[in-house]
Amino acid sequence: MEIIAVQTVFEGFETNTEAQAKAITKRYHLESIPVGQSGTKKTGKSKLMRTFRSGGTPWTIIIGPDGKVAFNGFHIKSDKAKALIQKLKK
Repeated sequence: MEIIAVQTVFEGFETNTEAQAKAITKRYHLESIPVGQSGTKKTGKSKLMRTFRSGGTPWTIIIGPDGKVAFNGFHIKSDKAKALIQKLKK
């Protein structure tokens, strides 16, 4: 099982940069999780946001090993996310 983080940007392109997303992972000691970005001033609103019909911040999408969306919603609590990820790992 792999975990990745993608910052999806729909506004504030000048401040919501990939470098900023990586700084956040460093601040929370999550540097081992690869982080990317979807959405730039040049390309516009995140393609991932359009594909998964996600909303504002903080939005979480968890995709299981089978490729199916296991969670797609606003502001998942960390204990719920951990429990769901553990369940998906089995």
